[in-house]
Amino acid sequence: MILIDQAAYCSPLQEVHAGEKLLLALSTMIMIIAMNSLLISSLVLTVMTILILGPARTAPSLYIKILLIPLGFILLGSLTVAVNTGPAWGEGVSYLSRGRFPLWVSQDSLFQALKLLVKCLAAISCMYFFSLTTPMVQLIQLLYRLRLPDVLVELTVLIYYYIFVFLTIAEQMYQAQNARCGYQGWKQSLYSLSQLSANLLIKSLKACDDAYNGLVSRGYCGSFYMLEEEQSWNTRHVLGIIGLNLVLLLVYVNNPLS
Repeated sequence: MILIDQAAYCSPLQEVHAGEKLLLALSTMIMIIAMNSLLISSLVLTVMTILILGPARTAPSLYIKILLIPLGFILLGSLTVAVNTGPAWGEGVSYLSRGRFPLWVSQDSLFQALKLLVKCLAAISCMYFFSLTTPMVQLIQLLYRLRLPDVLVELTVLIYYYIFVFLTIAEQMYQAQNARCGYQGWKQSLYSLSQLSANLLIKSLKACDDAYNGLVSRGYCGSFYMLEEEQSWNTRHVLGIIGLNLVLLLVYVNNPLS
């Protein structure tokens, strides 16, 4: 999460209006879900990857690293689509096992699994494009402009802050244990990890309570006020987003079964 924040603050696209980036991410994601096409998902995945590695200047190693995080869940879901049980149907059926509970795959099930895999990766790339180019401050300002309930925005800010409090406490405890040779050997490492886990929640709650008391002592009454950065919508960017979605729509119309 810290690496994603660093990438967002270092990205040249942070100067672009957050609404434009949200419009691009949401519109292409809607296209992916609505059209359910392998070709459209592949095109969106390619475009988003180019934008993330190109104009956004995100390190390829970071992009691959965060893309691998949900990959295990996606592969597991795709596997359940590819492998079937019961009476076989479709073309090109191949049995993995026979007997009382036969397992088999077919050309159609493999195609559907591939479509699901690429579709998920494309949707995730849309989300990552927005996350890797939009600092949290801009996101909070955008949520206010969208007229979301104040309580929802405040909870978002507090949860975001408390995550870093949690990570800071965990790092401090780990460094203290490591300085006392707490992770020398398998048995000692397990003991130190159990102690860290047992005390981490207590210390984090205490730190969060202190932070909240600090906010109250400085006049916090349920609303955060921050200086808004003046950003205007770029007509060329908006036209480019509309053009991209029109191209995707035309490709889908000409290849409805892809």
